[in-house]
Amino acid sequence: MKIFAILLLLLAVLWMTSIVWLYDKIRNTYLRLFQLEDRLREQEKQNISLSRIACVTEARGRLQYCPSELSTHSQHGEELYLWEAMHFQSSGVFVEVGAYNGNDLSNSYFFETIGWKCILIEAHPELAEQCKNNRSNPSTINVHAAVSDSDGGKIQFSMVRGPNGVDTLSFVETPDYHLKRIMSEGGILDKTFVPTRTLASILDEIGIASVDCLTIDIEGGELKALKGANLSKIRPKVIMIEDNYGGKNAELNEFICSFGYRKINVIGCNIIYSINE
Repeated sequence: MKIFAILLLLLAVLWMTSIVWLYDKIRNTYLRLFQLEDRLREQEKQNISLSRIACVTEARGRLQYCPSELSTHSQHGEELYLWEAMHFQSSGVFVEVGAYNGNDLSNSYFFETIGWKCILIEAHPELAEQCKNNRSNPSTINVHAAVSDSDGGKIQFSMVRGPNGVDTLSFVETPDYHLKRIMSEGGILDKTFVPTRTLASILDEIGIASVDCLTIDIEGGELKALKGANLSKIRPKVIMIEDNYGGKNAELNEFICSFGYRKINVIGCNIIYSINE
């Protein structure tokens, strides 16, 4: 009996030792992961900063007329990558679908400052009004509409309200995981109805026959917006699409590539396509 009790005690000690060892291994692994994530976030911030500096430096070196005040406002420093893909052309037409307030996180703000014509399209009624105030340059046209694959009438739009920029997640329709993200970040939904338009009809109304750069960020409605864009007519040189599916949205990729585009870069959550020339 004593031997049996000693064996049980030894087994218990070994079991406890194993548990402590395993706990330490798991804890150290998580600590390393958190440290790695912190380093990656810091590296991303540095990359964004360098991209913004490089974009402004390119503008000062390449443009005959360069405004004294130049700034980049995009989320990940996308301006440089977009401009480079268009061979640093000094003028053009930039269409931004999902323009937010025209200032924060804007892909087109920099291009307006160097003389491009910009068309800003925003479905959120309050943000669309802010776009008009923030981007009052005569060369910029502001449009309040939800861009989709059908034209005319109105569609239900969910305005997201809440802290820390959660209002950027407002949508017409969106997958369940996106709703969970909104709720987890303290978002509250306030529904309204907004005009629905195709991009093709908006550009026809404005009198735009071709586009140099098109960016679309409308929280899951990107494919429908592209289907109503008439890409075979407007032929953007560069298209940037927000992809919240981590590059796994095969239908979206196949649709764009069917018009002669190829994927050239991934910046943050955005995929950049260039037309095959």
